[in-house]
Amino acid sequence: MLQRIGSLLSVSWYWILIFVVMAAIVFFLLQLQASLREQMAKTIETLLRENPGLCLERLNHNRRLKLLYRKPVLELWRLDAYMALGEDGDARRTISNLRKMKLEPRDKLELYQKELSFYASSGEGALAKQARDDLRAFLKEAKVDKEKAYAEILNEADIIIGVYVDHDTGLMKKLIGRAEHTKNDVMRGITQYRIAKLAWFKGDAAMVQTYLSRAGKNLQGTWYAPMIEEAKANPSVLETQ
Repeated sequence: MLQRIGSLLSVSWYWILIFVVMAAIVFFLLQLQASLREQMAKTIETLLRENPGLCLERLNHNRRLKLLYRKPVLELWRLDAYMALGEDGDARRTISNLRKMKLEPRDKLELYQKELSFYASSGEGALAKQARDDLRAFLKEAKVDKEKAYAEILNEADIIIGVYVDHDTGLMKKLIGRAEHTKNDVMRGITQYRIAKLAWFKGDAAMVQTYLSRAGKNLQGTWYAPMIEEAKANPSVLETQ
């Protein structure tokens, strides 16, 4: 009897050992996958700011990305790249594709924000406002529109509409204050560019150049840089970009 019990225990311990080893392997692979995702996401985000053309090439030809990320995530990155490159036709096609996909809440949030930015910068005010309204309705339905982080997103959406669609020069004071208190250089530069744009609509040429110069210093190496240089030489482009 004791011999039989010992035999059963030895078999059980064998399977327990196998289970522990397999669990350890799965845990290691999941940790490795998470690490690779984090590293690749940082690379993509850097390329989007500094070299959107190369970023798009990576998105289209790097097979590992398809293994690491869901299709909507890759499409949202492609949309960013197309917008940065001024490829309006591809951007519109990507927006249409995303609208047809089954999206997670986070994906929807990003899509509405990117749609708003795209249509606002393209001068399509009605579509931009519709995207802003879709964003507000989505957050309200989720009952998070009053939470600080999401309230800030909605505030940013209203500012984009105010600058790019309504050309509301009354926002200049608010944006100047924001630029002075923003710690992130890129966000400060974007805000300064928006101030320059509103200064153009106000007819203040000196202020246009002042804030283009400030924006240029904070946005060196990003895809905004050539836009800023073009606007310095020909401020009238601020009407449309």
